[in-house]
Amino acid sequence: MNSNERAETVKMKIETALGSKTKFVIKVIESVEGNMGRGPSQGGPGPSGIPPEQLPPEALQAVKKAADAHWAKWFDDKIPALNGWTPKQAAKTKEGRELLFALLNTYEHRSGHADDVVTNLFQPDIQELRAKLGID
Repeated sequence: MNSNERAETVKMKIETALGSKTKFVIKVIESVEGNMGRGPSQGGPGPSGIPPEQLPPEALQAVKKAADAHWAKWFDDKIPALNGWTPKQAAKTKEGRELLFALLNTYEHRSGHADDVVTNLFQPDIQELRAKLGID
């Protein structure tokens, strides 16, 4: 978060939604000046505010679970890059398959290139997506 107020708001929303299942782990406060030019590859924190190598196994497992749920649902989501079709719909037409190939190639190009383990955990298994869509 870029402000303490926003951080508290988000924390409250999470605690309200998940109740006793949540545990506040860490709060990092850093000056903007001290972080200028630092990113995950320069030892700075990832999107979670914690360096990726310090994330607890439960957090990584939760990200993996969320990613799996996202990609399972993805087949039935309307995707703007597919002209608003779902991937299942797009796989049924020549134009849709061309759009799917382009989209999946973009996903494949991005896979594994992030400096952040959380981002990389969210990357899809492109071969699996192609196989489930019947466009190997």
